[in-house]
Amino acid sequence: FDVGEGEGFVEGEDAGGGGGNACERSASAVRRAEAAALDVRLTRGDHNDVKDLVGEAMILCGELIARFGSENGVPLPYRGQLEPRDTSQKAWDETPEGLCREVLKRYSMRGANQGPTPRRHAGLGIDAYVQFSSPIRRYTDLLAHYQVKAFLRGETPPLSADGLSRLLDANGDRTRTLRAACRESDQFWTIEWYRRGGVDKDHVGTVVKWVKKDANACLVSFDETGVEWKCKVRKRTRLGDAVTMRVREADPYSGRLTFAQVR
Repeated sequence: FDVGEGEGFVEGEDAGGGGGNACERSASAVRRAEAAALDVRLTRGDHNDVKDLVGEAMILCGELIARFGSENGVPLPYRGQLEPRDTSQKAWDETPEGLCREVLKRYSMRGANQGPTPRRHAGLGIDAYVQFSSPIRRYTDLLAHYQVKAFLRGETPPLSADGLSRLLDANGDRTRTLRAACRESDQFWTIEWYRRGGVDKDHVGTVVKWVKKDANACLVSFDETGVEWKCKVRKRTRLGDAVTMRVREADPYSGRLTFAQVR
């Protein structure tokens, strides 16, 4: 919206009801205008063998570069991941096969870490890994290119292990901020999609994880969207059950999306 001088507040009928000061009424009016203009729809990404082949080639490239750097003592932004957290046999046996067990395995995974020395990447099952194939879109890949190309030219790599470590720490902070912003954006548009579907609309999903079992709080994976959302279900509901949840509140601006179980 291009708002000119003196147009910062919406007055009269355009402001809508609901009380509040002029700023709040203006914000509400703008949100209504935005909602009317935006097309929010659900799309599914295509999955094919070509993407799998490219992905595997990228991983192979990263493994080979990590091996090259390790054998030649070149400081590189090595990426690692610790072994998954232990899952008790009881928890495994009590979790239904299929989607629920996949979620259990995913929640046992640990976060990735980066540093200038080789480290095992448990998720990929390899002893060393460097992201190298995307220097245009990923800063750490570009740093790896600087280091490797200098070594191949017979020069001393521009970054020492300590210097690279400092850059990785700074980049990690920015990356975490970016990921948080992406999560908030995804959450906003997820809630907006449910809001547009309408309060009291039913959605089918599966109970995939208990968040707090004694309070009947669980994670529901919705069939239509793949969204996993914390919900409260009836006492007799079991892990792996298919449930029908009805939207009770959907407000993307406050981040609130609540459901009630109807079946």
